[in-house]
Amino acid sequence: MFRALNMTSQRWAFAAPLLPGRALFPSTLSRHSPLAPVYRVAPRAISLVATAPGPRSGAKPARVPAIVRPMVPSRDLLQFVEDKAQPRSVVLKSLSKYVKDHELQDPNDRRIVLCDDKLKKLLGVEKCTILEMSKYITPHLSKPETVGGKYLEDAGKFEEEYLRVKAAEAAERLENGEPLKPVKGRKKRRVSKTNTEDKTKGRRLFKPVLLSPDLAAVCRKQEMPRHEIVKAVWEYIRLNNLQSKPGEPIKCDFLLRKVFDSDEIDVRAIMKGVAAHVKKIDT
Repeated sequence: MFRALNMTSQRWAFAAPLLPGRALFPSTLSRHSPLAPVYRVAPRAISLVATAPGPRSGAKPARVPAIVRPMVPSRDLLQFVEDKAQPRSVVLKSLSKYVKDHELQDPNDRRIVLCDDKLKKLLGVEKCTILEMSKYITPHLSKPETVGGKYLEDAGKFEEEYLRVKAAEAAERLENGEPLKPVKGRKKRRVSKTNTEDKTKGRRLFKPVLLSPDLAAVCRKQEMPRHEIVKAVWEYIRLNNLQSKPGEPIKCDFLLRKVFDSDEIDVRAIMKGVAAHVKKIDT
């Protein structure tokens, strides 16, 4: 019997490196059985030194935005700009300077440019705005890759300098604890110097004013806030049926004629007519 057990264990040991553990040792075998395998797990090496995370594999390299990417001007455009690769914004700035130096802006509307012969040849229009120039100069700008030569070198130097400046600004923000990109949705709330109660008390609409004798005869009070005055005038108009339909002019009776100095008044003229019969209360 012992010989049979030894032979069986030898067979298992021979087949162990070739077959998975789940297939070799069924669930009926106890872990204390002599046929059960012995697992030995090598301990992991724990690093006590913190290392800086490396760059992500999917991270994109820094690139210059298209709006500031250098472009090569055409021969017609060289009359207004320097002969080198430069961003579109620099080209527009040079054209704007040319327009101001030669006084080509419309005197009635300074936004419109009255093109001279050079600009007509370049843009193909007689007049346009400064913003529209960006559309008309597009055919006169080429990518440095298509031209090559010194323009490609100028573009490379410009992009290197641009990225260097942006990297320095990002490092400065990190040192100051500021975010690299502006956080959207966080707007500063305006802090008022006064409380809500003081605001309500300080509003002109809610402050009591002194009424003239003619207006006091209509409102039946000597002192009232402005919004209460308008309500009192409308109440007087409804009680005396001085308006036939909503939106139509109001017919003035004897008392209203003293206030508004007219036989009929428009609905929108009530506040304006009342303003001449009120006065601030001296404190």
